[in-house]
Amino acid sequence: MAPKAHELMHVQEETKEVNVEVVNETLPFYMLFSYADTLDWTLLVLGTFGSIIHGMAQPVGYLLLGKALNAFGDNIADIDAMVKTLKKVVPFVWYMAFATFPTGVLEIGCWMYVSERQMARLRLAFLKVMLGQEIEAFDTEITSGKIISAISYHMSIIQDAIGEKLGHFFSSFATFFFRIFITVICCWEVSLLSLVVAPMILVTGATYTKKMNVISATKTVYISKAAWMVEQTISQIKTVFAFVGENFTAKSFSEILEKQFSLSKCEALIKGVGTDIQIFNQVKAAGYEVFKVIRRKSAISYGSKGKKKVKKIDGNIEIQDVYFAYSSRPEKSILEGFLLSIPTVKMVALVGSSGCGKSTVISLVERFYDPYKGSAMFFMQMLEVFIQAQFRSNEICLHIVGEILIDNYNSKDLDLKFFRKNTGAIS
Repeated sequence: MAPKAHELMHVQEETKEVNVEVVNETLPFYMLFSYADTLDWTLLVLGTFGSIIHGMAQPVGYLLLGKALNAFGDNIADIDAMVKTLKKVVPFVWYMAFATFPTGVLEIGCWMYVSERQMARLRLAFLKVMLGQEIEAFDTEITSGKIISAISYHMSIIQDAIGEKLGHFFSSFATFFFRIFITVICCWEVSLLSLVVAPMILVTGATYTKKMNVISATKTVYISKAAWMVEQTISQIKTVFAFVGENFTAKSFSEILEKQFSLSKCEALIKGVGTDIQIFNQVKAAGYEVFKVIRRKSAISYGSKGKKKVKKIDGNIEIQDVYFAYSSRPEKSILEGFLLSIPTVKMVALVGSSGCGKSTVISLVERFYDPYKGSAMFFMQMLEVFIQAQFRSNEICLHIVGEILIDNYNSKDLDLKFFRKNTGAIS
């Protein structure tokens, strides 16, 4: 029960700090298509073409409607002239209808298919990187809350943004500019009003985007924090009940939701005076969190082949002057100048109180973690021994301090996959 109590206290210390520090960083939008291939780019071009043609349909429809009304107004007294003029307009309406339907299908189909393909590759890349990270990363940088948020919330936002929403954006963009173009051709005096309104729209949109980037990034952090709290509470529910932590957990979770609710009210106010491009601000914040994990280089790579090629592990273990502390609690040192030698086929028992480092030693031997450093004093002692002994034997090898040796090889120099297949802990 003692280790679980320690875990609960650690969770409580983490959740007391509700004021989450937010780094206002976002991902460039084009990076969301990092895994696109030739077929994807072809579909993107076709989808963009369909969006533009589909967006042009509305202003063209209004133009044809205006011509039809002019045909009525200019020929009220002459029915034959009215019908003749309308016959010139009606075919263009049919042309527009025949062009709009297939381009609409092309727009939605291409963008949705591309988004599905991108998300499949993005999820696979995220999973591969997650499986290749060192254990220590899950104690600090890659928490369970971030993993849950990335797989569910962030991925769904990205798929929605690079799919139908992006196609709709290009369609609206084409509608806006083609309206101005038609206005300039038909009545340039009226088009001057657009020159007054357009700068106001641009200023409003830029201000809106800046504010929403901050809000989206902050909401992303709060969502990850809330998901982490739920996951930790459920996974340790017996410990929570045993130490009567229900009220504390509920209070901490409510505080995070209240902060998120305050952000949502501010978001609603800003969206009320701005344009509805919120999804693109959210996707840049969500994409940053996902790609931050994908781009992370693991300190201990499972695919590392190592500098030394060995065919067999005999099992001779030497731990020399190792210092170690978990990165989640760097102020608490677990091992200080630890030394241990275990010859092959010998049985050794590690005995001590809870938290003294027994499991840590096993994790270091299996190279789930790497030791931090060794002492200079121990190095000088070993150097002196080596100098005195080298005249008596050529078989003595000087080992670098602060390292773990397996069969006289540094564990960092071994093929990690081969090493773990030939070693293991049974509990």
